[in-house]
Amino acid sequence: MAQADGAALTDGSLDEILLAVLRLRGAGIAHGTLGGDTIVVSGQGACIRNFRRASASAPASRLDTDLAAALAAVAVRAGAERAAAAATRTLDADTARGALVHLQRSALDPGTVAALKDHKDLLPRLREAVASGAGIEVPKLAEVKRVSWTNLVFAVGSLIGIWAIIGVLSGAGGSLEAIKGASWGWVALAFIFAQLPVVAEGWALLGAATGQLPFGRCVALETSNIFIALVGGDVAVFAIRVRFFQRQGYDAESAVSAGAIATTASWAVKGLLFLVAIPFAAGSFHAPPDSGGNKAAVWIILAIILAAGVAAALITLVPRLRRLASRRIRPHLVNIWANVKTIATEPRKIVFLSIFPLLLLGVAVLSRVLADHPDLRRRLIAEIVPQALRPTIEHSLATLPTSTIPFVAGLAGLLLSGMGVVFSAYQTLNHVAAVRHRFRAGFLSRYVRVFVVLALLMLGALATGALTVVATALHGQPAVERAAAVLGSALVVFAVLLLGARLLLARPAPVRALWPGAILGAAAVTAVLNAGTPLLARLVTKAGPVYGSFATVAGIFALLYLVGRALVYAAEVAAVRYARLWPRALDLNHPTAADAHALALLAREQERIPAARIDFHLAARGSPPVPDGGSPPASDGPS
Repeated sequence: MAQADGAALTDGSLDEILLAVLRLRGAGIAHGTLGGDTIVVSGQGACIRNFRRASASAPASRLDTDLAAALAAVAVRAGAERAAAAATRTLDADTARGALVHLQRSALDPGTVAALKDHKDLLPRLREAVASGAGIEVPKLAEVKRVSWTNLVFAVGSLIGIWAIIGVLSGAGGSLEAIKGASWGWVALAFIFAQLPVVAEGWALLGAATGQLPFGRCVALETSNIFIALVGGDVAVFAIRVRFFQRQGYDAESAVSAGAIATTASWAVKGLLFLVAIPFAAGSFHAPPDSGGNKAAVWIILAIILAAGVAAALITLVPRLRRLASRRIRPHLVNIWANVKTIATEPRKIVFLSIFPLLLLGVAVLSRVLADHPDLRRRLIAEIVPQALRPTIEHSLATLPTSTIPFVAGLAGLLLSGMGVVFSAYQTLNHVAAVRHRFRAGFLSRYVRVFVVLALLMLGALATGALTVVATALHGQPAVERAAAVLGSALVVFAVLLLGARLLLARPAPVRALWPGAILGAAAVTAVLNAGTPLLARLVTKAGPVYGSFATVAGIFALLYLVGRALVYAAEVAAVRYARLWPRALDLNHPTAADAHALALLAREQERIPAARIDFHLAARGSPPVPDGGSPPASDGPS
């Protein structure tokens, strides 16, 4: 609108601009930078762009400021009188009063402020004209606060944070001396990996809420929570997370439940780590002679637990309090439980929250096996541990505890994370095959399929390991042993993929439709496992005494990524081959028959109830726009 001619803007266009702002206002969205550069007017109407500073669930003051900025931008291009007339046609008296309170230079974007330099009296005339059209008195302008209490609190908190950081950095000399002779390339890589906990916390936020969240904002939030926890602890972190979810458009119940899920997941991981660490430190743990300065904290915790118990007892025993609690609290608990169930039905969210138990189970199994088999322990250390670290690692592995607590916890977590992975495979396969939702498996049948495939995957992993051991034990040429192990692994992977696809697909699928994808997937998985394993061992061996763990993590994630990507591509190749979805057009404006068929399959996939039927066809080229509820004339075929 900044380049538009004021005379060319019709009254309808001016009304449409204000109505667009009112639609945002009705949704609780504040734009934050409305002006001539962000309001676009064309022959099809008005629209608003550039929402980088927008916020959801915005307070009334920000919504009123948006409307004031839109009025000022319209007045700059079309004049105060026409802007006031548009406000009279579209705004009620209360809305107009709220906008006039904020109609001043400090509430406008820089482009509008620059345009007002040549129109000194525009804003006063606009305020008077809008007030006259709405039949109200000109309200007093909102007081401009250069320093608010919120900003003051933030400033004080920043000073405290800077003071704490300076205290930490004052002892950094020893750390710098320790890494003086380090390889700076590895130091940079270690710094990058040191940020992974923050990224993992942001990832957990994605799994804690229904719908989609911007991952970058989640990571930024968890980065700030590192410093917030220094002052306010977990209570402050929980409050910040709840407020973050509210600012992303969630209501109070959804925000609280999402914050509780994220915090509970974090505490569950910390608790499991604590249980795993107890056996390792059991021999050197000694209770302190006194509790030092923690007596007050202990009494506070006991008082909170006692108060919660008394409150629960009163609510349980007193009918009036029980009815009051049921009336006030029960609706919120129902909403929170509904959000939890929604998240529990999304496999991707489950995977986000339950990857850690797989690592926990691996540690438990490794501790049991290596503690009881010294020969296997020495061979493993010789293969992957640098020479400088071997005595320390040998002693640590020899004294590993064999507690059943981490094993049971890891096994339970493995079932959850494994179910999440298989659910993701279930959804991916049925989407690639364009299976209509109304044909997909019900709740019980879906869970049975998932458990069977999960058991099949475990059997396949055991069979692959057994074949490798048997092939190695055979006396003969090393090349023959290696080829037998690779071929056996490929056959097992092929069988697992073929049977798994048959079980997970929610419609009958002939073997001739599945075997190409199973062959490609088996070849890719076998190649990655056989080529990646020695490469990973070589990378770890050459990583040095300090950086081996970082190289291991990076290599494992790379292998998992390659395997997952290869399996998805294999499934897509099988689907395209069976449905003959080729050749495809590079320009979607000129689709081929295969493009039309693929689009029709994707459209019919959205049939979610038994009575639903979706018909898809391409409109003839040059056909007029379709009115609401109408249907365009179909073309004879793709052009």
